[in-house]
Amino acid sequence: MSVCEMPDWNGRTIRAVQSRGGVWAFLDYSDGVIRPSGCAWPPPEIVQKLSRSDKQMYFHEEDRPFLDERLGYYTDLQSVHSEDAIVWSYFGPLAYASRDGRCRWAQWLLERLGCPSQVTDCVVSLWRRVPHPDNYSQGGPELDVIVQTDQAAVLMEAKWRSGEARWQGIDGRTGQIELRCRFIRLVGARIYGERKLTLLSITLDEQPAHVAQADAPPVMSLLWKHIVDCQVHPISHEIRRYYDWKRNLISRRRGIPAPG
Repeated sequence: MSVCEMPDWNGRTIRAVQSRGGVWAFLDYSDGVIRPSGCAWPPPEIVQKLSRSDKQMYFHEEDRPFLDERLGYYTDLQSVHSEDAIVWSYFGPLAYASRDGRCRWAQWLLERLGCPSQVTDCVVSLWRRVPHPDNYSQGGPELDVIVQTDQAAVLMEAKWRSGEARWQGIDGRTGQIELRCRFIRLVGARIYGERKLTLLSITLDEQPAHVAQADAPPVMSLLWKHIVDCQVHPISHEIRRYYDWKRNLISRRRGIPAPG
């Protein structure tokens, strides 16, 4: 194989190579994510995701040096299948948007989830670890996104092509959703007070069925296409282009065929 040039979602030429399984990876990790204005690059949220990956072994040996050009090693954020890439590209611009921009979007989200309220303040945070619900220690579950307003808090678990991890918790037998529900039930109410707490699952092609329990917090589900269609997102048009572009590059032999 060799390095190929392709247009990104804005028509800019970027370089990439394909793995032996047909998955595209960009030579520069920043070519696969949106870089919003008003955000000094790279922001801390991106830096924490730039760890070395062992998935370079899935690429042709002659292509591996190209993948090392930017950082000196390969990181999962370079893959077009990267879940973190779309989480950042959608929610990162919100985290760095103006207060009014965040509040308008948060109000849209709460209305979409059936709990409308007038939002006057909002914080959007990515990849925050919370106290472990099994023993209240550090290193608890990582929440992909936390949206906190004056009256509500939405804790999100976002997936792109992967399924829910089932082997978490101290016992190693707890699913991601169950572990996060446990955090909300045992710790979250004390932390967030009177705010309405919701756990939101975001997936690409299907909405998982969650079994409701009497003492468990509500678990809502949305598809990526639902939130991408939000017109009040500060960069809604670019988000739409990015989503379509990323879906078009999904390996055709897996999952639901991409549009186009």
